[in-house]
Amino acid sequence: MKKLKQTTAIFLTTMLCLFSGCKEAVELVEQPHPTSNKSPELFTTLSSGNLWYDKFVAYESVYGDDSYASTSTATLAWGESYILRCYVKMWELTKDTYWLNKLTTHVDVIIANASDLGADGYLDWGTTKYGDGGKYPYLVHDGMIALPIAQFIRLVHQWPTVLAAYAAKAATYRSFIETHVVPKWEDSGSYMGNCWVQFSSSTGYYKEPAFNAFPGVNYTQLPYNMMAPYAEMLWAMYDVNGIASYNNRANQMAQYFKNGLTVNGSAYKWKYCFVLPQIEDTSHGNLDVGMARESFNRAGTISGTHIAKISYAFTGIMWNQSVSAPLVKDNVDGTGTSYVYTKYIGDWIPMTQFNQNAWLIAAGQYRNYTITASNHNYAYNLVQIMAWDLEKVINQGFEYKAYHDLTLPAQWVRLGGTSAEIRRYTADKSEGTASVAITSATGDDIWQMLYQDWKQWKANTAYEVSFDVKTSGANGGRIFIQNVTAGTILGTVQDVPSSPSWTHHSFTVTTPSTTSPNLRLYLENCYKSTAGTAYFDNVKIKKAGDAW
Repeated sequence: MKKLKQTTAIFLTTMLCLFSGCKEAVELVEQPHPTSNKSPELFTTLSSGNLWYDKFVAYESVYGDDSYASTSTATLAWGESYILRCYVKMWELTKDTYWLNKLTTHVDVIIANASDLGADGYLDWGTTKYGDGGKYPYLVHDGMIALPIAQFIRLVHQWPTVLAAYAAKAATYRSFIETHVVPKWEDSGSYMGNCWVQFSSSTGYYKEPAFNAFPGVNYTQLPYNMMAPYAEMLWAMYDVNGIASYNNRANQMAQYFKNGLTVNGSAYKWKYCFVLPQIEDTSHGNLDVGMARESFNRAGTISGTHIAKISYAFTGIMWNQSVSAPLVKDNVDGTGTSYVYTKYIGDWIPMTQFNQNAWLIAAGQYRNYTITASNHNYAYNLVQIMAWDLEKVINQGFEYKAYHDLTLPAQWVRLGGTSAEIRRYTADKSEGTASVAITSATGDDIWQMLYQDWKQWKANTAYEVSFDVKTSGANGGRIFIQNVTAGTILGTVQDVPSSPSWTHHSFTVTTPSTTSPNLRLYLENCYKSTAGTAYFDNVKIKKAGDAW
């Protein structure tokens, strides 16, 4: 709707008094953009005061190097791959190159340990864990190992100046994946033979190789989880090399998974494998939903309706509905109460994009839990909890779309206008793939607002709010945090005047003395009836000492 109804208009008029009258707007002083001239930092922080960061650092400092020298793909896939994913995500969160140095140290050894198992010219790894005693490669292992390597390659591609020192490494790793990992699974002359099956024009899958990879089981179609990380790896590589077959294969595997979804109340359920009767379990389902969420975020075959029902399988069916003592059932249909996989939820946690309870389920299990043995999968959970922390801003870079409205950034709420005035914006951004654009027109007389309720904040604590902003037209940008319960502003309203270039700003607020009030972060234009657009990106909230 273009004009607000009377009730909403009264609310906004009252808020205008608070924002522009009772509290004086403060113009911010421009600061250098943090990534424009930041030198690489050595990793020195072993205790930051942030629970999740410190838990991961404590784990990694003891167990981080315990698996990368293995020559078994079972160890590399189900152990090392998770610590590599942690390193990628830790750089994304902190921009500390210590984590990328760790990754390249590991990957150099992993690639050096590859050998020509099949005497077919393709370097790979293998394991004796599943087969008939021979050492064989497996598609799922290749996908698990190559996925974080591909994510690293994509980071260097996306940040060519900041990560220029890693360009040679990325080029070497890219050549390895493109020359050895991918083609061997579709080469009829390779040891595996051509394992790709084009089921229809929109659907395909990989089948079991001709050798006895899984004695006693005929995987004419590999289980979904065995293809999912491989599909994600292909997408990451496609973002770098633009090879259409990589994108097509991944999309067709996502469609194959989609075809196997069946309704389970308000959720979906699915089997472990198309050709087997058993329902998928929670642990292996991690891999399935990682592919599904990536497909949705790429505007692929998984739609908003699909991802909402997949997400609800976790938050509505599998979860025991306890916040204080959360547990996750054994299978994606909600059956099984041994809770054997309750902590194996690393790729379920990003379902916070669609439902914040996903974070509560994970945080509730790991808050008072210390990992006392090597389990990189558990460590990956800690990093995902960091990435989706409700004490921060969710979707702070506006990278992710809402499942119910593709024009809206996930976990943000539009107030005052339509998608024409308030929208996720990909044509211009400070970094990443998107920003948000908030547009006012002369004579609108409407406050165009985007907001997010701030959760899990700590009482009587100083937080830094930082953001990037640019504008077009005469209007400026405005940001503030409101105590909705009390009808007051934390600190002051922050106004940034019209500026055609991205600038970085920050301010500090102190939270109320108790955690009972509802706090809300608002983004808007400076003036409701002046034409112009404010673009925001990288809107972050963090305590002093936090590494991200």
